[in-house]
Amino acid sequence: MTHYALITEDRIIAKDSIAYEISSDDNWLNDYSSIHAIQIHDSSGEVELTSGENRTATSTEVQAVKDKWTALKTAHDTAIANEEKAWQNNWLRVRQERNSLLQETDWTVMPDSPLNSDKQQEYKTYRTNLRNIPETYSSNNASDITFSGGNVLVSGSQVIGKPS
Repeated sequence: MTHYALITEDRIIAKDSIAYEISSDDNWLNDYSSIHAIQIHDSSGEVELTSGENRTATSTEVQAVKDKWTALKTAHDTAIANEEKAWQNNWLRVRQERNSLLQETDWTVMPDSPLNSDKQQEYKTYRTNLRNIPETYSSNNASDITFSGGNVLVSGSQVIGKPS
């Protein structure tokens, strides 16, 4: 059972407990100035008028509420996807992931590291390559650079491998 609720005064529209606020510059609510709220259960609904009276929602009102919620959800999902895409193409993300790998491998280059000198040298080279990512790959988009299990990939090809 799907439930929608529109509360015009609060500029809130919800579907099954997922609510969106209708922007104050959105004129869509102008058509509902005499309505306090609309409650919809599946395909039928009730309207509470600002006068306090109740009536059955018209099929046009039911569809309008459903369409508005869908439009707001689509806009919200698109904004989230755009933010994620922007984050993936941000050098700050690359530096944060790189710094995390550096922190995870700090112990490998400490004087009391249990690693032998050859393995320590591998880690020193690895860490230097990590530090140089922004300079070495500056001609790439940040979104081209991904991290997987300590390895660094550029456009899907491994360019820096974590010592094993």
